[in-house]
Amino acid sequence: MAPFNPSYDNMKTKHTLMLLAASLATTTGLHAQTAAPDSMSAVLQQLAATPKASALTPEQRAAKLGVLALIPSDAESFVAVPHFADSIANLMSAPLLQMAAQGKQQDILKITGMVKSIAIATGPGSSEAMGRMLALMPSMAALNSPLMEVQATDMDDENDDSDIDDEKQEEAEKNRMERMQKSSFESSRNSMRRAADIMPALLQATNNCSTLAVAELDPSAIASIDPFLMQAKQGISNSDQVMTWHEGTYAGRPWKGCIFDGKNLVQNIILPDYKKYNVTPDAAEQKVINALAATKFYYLCTVQDNKLIISFCSDPAKDIKIAASPKESILSTSKVAFADARLDKNPDLLYSLDKAFAEGASSGLLGLGSVIPAPARTPQITALLKSVSDIAKLSTPDAMTGLLWADKGIHFETTQGATAALDLNSPLQLLKYADRPETILYGECNYTSRFSALMVQMVENAASATHTMYNMIHSTSMGDQPSQPQPVPPQLLSMWQNVKTALSGMDGKTALLVDNKGKLPEILVTPPVGDPAMKNIAIPRIALYKGVANRLRISMAWDKMYASAKELYAQAGGMPELKQAEKNGISTYGFVMPKLPAAAEQHGILIGTPVVLLDTRISISDKAWVIGSSSGYTYDIARAAATGTSELKGAAFAFRLAPIKDMVDKNAPLMKGMMPGAIEQVQTITALIASQIDGIYGTTTAEGNKTRSHLYLRTK
Repeated sequence: MAPFNPSYDNMKTKHTLMLLAASLATTTGLHAQTAAPDSMSAVLQQLAATPKASALTPEQRAAKLGVLALIPSDAESFVAVPHFADSIANLMSAPLLQMAAQGKQQDILKITGMVKSIAIATGPGSSEAMGRMLALMPSMAALNSPLMEVQATDMDDENDDSDIDDEKQEEAEKNRMERMQKSSFESSRNSMRRAADIMPALLQATNNCSTLAVAELDPSAIASIDPFLMQAKQGISNSDQVMTWHEGTYAGRPWKGCIFDGKNLVQNIILPDYKKYNVTPDAAEQKVINALAATKFYYLCTVQDNKLIISFCSDPAKDIKIAASPKESILSTSKVAFADARLDKNPDLLYSLDKAFAEGASSGLLGLGSVIPAPARTPQITALLKSVSDIAKLSTPDAMTGLLWADKGIHFETTQGATAALDLNSPLQLLKYADRPETILYGECNYTSRFSALMVQMVENAASATHTMYNMIHSTSMGDQPSQPQPVPPQLLSMWQNVKTALSGMDGKTALLVDNKGKLPEILVTPPVGDPAMKNIAIPRIALYKGVANRLRISMAWDKMYASAKELYAQAGGMPELKQAEKNGISTYGFVMPKLPAAAEQHGILIGTPVVLLDTRISISDKAWVIGSSSGYTYDIARAAATGTSELKGAAFAFRLAPIKDMVDKNAPLMKGMMPGAIEQVQTITALIASQIDGIYGTTTAEGNKTRSHLYLRTK
């Protein structure tokens, strides 16, 4: 092997990146190239504009979404990729993905090219069942891990008897197999006990769910289906103790496939083991066994023209339906009508999820609590999971639809019911910051008071759960030694109460801003702690804005919070002193760089002082509260929030790559001496990505009694 040569390797890497950058310069973006608006705020205004289109007929929709023409009109939810092969081929044409594929593009395209289009839909009453399955599956997956640990432990013993003679080794092998089988049986029993509260509900949801999938395939893929089914039939008929082969005529078509019958599983596999070891199932095990015995569902398929149709159901005579024409299909319903305004874009993905599915998805967060071990399943953990679930329900209150298409980048648009999390009738006040060339990130919205209260409660529950878990871990680590719970310092409790008081004096108006004009704190560029050479290094400058409803309440809470912080840090070097400046009705607070202790002068470090505070500034007016890393930045934002407004209402954000590239380029001459070779690679990679991707933009707006969100990955 050749010795490592940093200079040579850096040259190779840089050469490769330069070649790739050159190839990128000649590559167009995804799909059609549209004219770029002049400003970032114009991009956001364009995303927020309501799409206009006349309602299309089912036949017109079928011309664009033909695979959905076989899905019956009573389907509740669906997901479709109407141009699967073309969408993957177009996606793989993006240079950055070509680089990630590492020369395997043709292999990927050969496989994905066999599927022209695909759609999956749930039948009547199935969305609620699918939601419950989604709620339970994470718990079931987590419950499987202890079984795997037991199996791994048994396998570790495989070579223990390697030194004995053949006859004894054969007997030892037999005994080992018996031990493994008994261990597997006991592990299965333990798994059933753990799953006694989950498995029956999951199986019941499965029994109540019907799903239909339609895939338009390449003729060569269609030709391989019958041989595959013949092999499957032979295999199931010869050996399977759980599955049985099934053929029948449903919806006027011949279907072939298999049946999973839980009774077979119980009678042929589960109960014989109990009999073998002379064991009677306990109540928890019997609960799972009964649920399995009551479970029966079908996996069936048929072929129509070049389309493979697959059904997963419990009653094929009732559940299997195929639309005879677009007018009888889901294309004639409002579940697809939402796409009319975007069908000229040839969408790569579209979906409609029933309200019951959305409710199941949010309740799934609560299902995570069932897999937490009993000692750790504290009231605080339960409260935290409920807070997260409540926020999810508030944010996704109704059925959801969505589309994805490519047009000088990738667009993703979703629609749902009126959200209770955001005030979408409030104009954005800081939109002009999106147009500043130095802005890396701009995000602004107006939360409702209900959502804000839930967020505060979630943070409080998370802190309480973390403290409880810390005490449990600390107690366990002490072994036999008595351990008292560690109380929360009263100063921290006081600080949190005053944080909540301050938040109650703020309204829902919120913005997060980041630009590339930040600098390192003075203490980090001043000897003996800092390095003066770092003084001109540019770093991100961050600011968080909140609207003010009661300035006096916020100020009083801040004074009490600072007093508690001083008391808390009194034994650890102390809090830096505050300084205050007044201008145009805006108060700006900062922290004074302290005199360095002798230990700091000796060792070049700052002891006991929260260094991050030394670069923190807070500006407050009657309209705005802003915390950030520059007094000029926080003051500027506070003043703009008091007077700024825009025509755009709702929520918006913009993340741009050009300011990041500018920051890297500015720092490069200063960093070359510290990071020789590495900074040039960082520059090249940053330039490469920025040459292809402009940024990510998004809006959320009200559209009648609906909420529409539009996300846009904008390419160049």
